[in-house]
Amino acid sequence: MGSAEAYSSAYEWRYFNKIKEDMEANGNVYYANLTVKQGETGYTRQAIKAAETYKIFIGSLGDNKVNAVTFNGKDVTNEVFDGYYTTPQITGESVLSISYEIKPTTVSSMSLQGVRVTGYHGEINISNIDEPSPVFIYTLDGKLVNNIPSAFGDVSLSAPSEQVYVVKVGARTYKIAM
Repeated sequence: MGSAEAYSSAYEWRYFNKIKEDMEANGNVYYANLTVKQGETGYTRQAIKAAETYKIFIGSLGDNKVNAVTFNGKDVTNEVFDGYYTTPQITGESVLSISYEIKPTTVSSMSLQGVRVTGYHGEINISNIDEPSPVFIYTLDGKLVNNIPSAFGDVSLSAPSEQVYVVKVGARTYKIAM
């Protein structure tokens, strides 16, 4: 091992000094990662300036529609206005997750209008089930991960993180990336 003097005199050290100078000139700018997970399309991770808010447009393609939006596991769907969500100040690793209702099915006897599907850290949460309904969670290749024969109100089911799931609640289908 070398001394601090040997490290600081190394040719490559000039790059670290330049980074330090840039940070000091910009008022000690720190960065964090914001990961955005969207159904089967995967996710994107972006380094962003910490302690700032970000305005993000959330949309859907085809007949799919946005079902729920969570930020670090908190349901923020009601904070989406005209398709835009503004994050709180980001001070560390953060995750924005969007679930989608897949092409609404034909009219059914079950209303299920207010159902929300969210997921965070190995748990899928389904809320506002207004009629007893079977709940199934599948991987994208059709493997059953978890289920409840008859759910009502709010339920939580475990499912491994870092995957995309299809969630069936009664006659409705949702897609979520965790």
